[in-house]
Amino acid sequence: MLMRQGVESTSLDDILAYCEIKKGSFYYYFASKEQFVQTCLETCYTIPLRQVMMELGWKPFPNFDDIEYLFIHATRRLQEKMDALLGAYTLPLYSIYAELIHLSSISTYMSKSYYENNEKWINWLTDGLRHMQEQGEIAENVNCRDAARLMYHYREGVLTVWAHDGVMDIEGNIRMAMQFFKRMLQ
Repeated sequence: MLMRQGVESTSLDDILAYCEIKKGSFYYYFASKEQFVQTCLETCYTIPLRQVMMELGWKPFPNFDDIEYLFIHATRRLQEKMDALLGAYTLPLYSIYAELIHLSSISTYMSKSYYENNEKWINWLTDGLRHMQEQGEIAENVNCRDAARLMYHYREGVLTVWAHDGVMDIEGNIRMAMQFFKRMLQ
């Protein structure tokens, strides 16, 4: 309901009616609507994404093909986990991502772990790029941290565009971007 209607458009009374609970029961578990939304996002998005990354081991990948695989696989796997978790209530990841984009500008709804997870991605990419730099696959003068941020934000940009129209070829765009980054960083 929060993702379909939009978090800001969903009132506490809507939540109570949808869940068929009384206000007192709600406030027993949550101090506010914002805390409830944070818990929902944590449970339905951030934790499954963290699980996907743990499955992949958070180890530095040795080349661009592996980073490409990670970006594509993580997106697919996250959708699978959310489908399993939410069952009949699941939504396409791009619908959820569209609301996350909006909510990230309203910090009261986003949990600390959401931002920590983003930083983990950037750190993971930085480690991978440094490893590639040590192997001579990336030029010595490349700032791996800046390149990792650029790659991460490109991925976020692809997901943002996808969130707005739902029909973008994510895998094709990620493959194209990895070829670009590979040429740019060598």
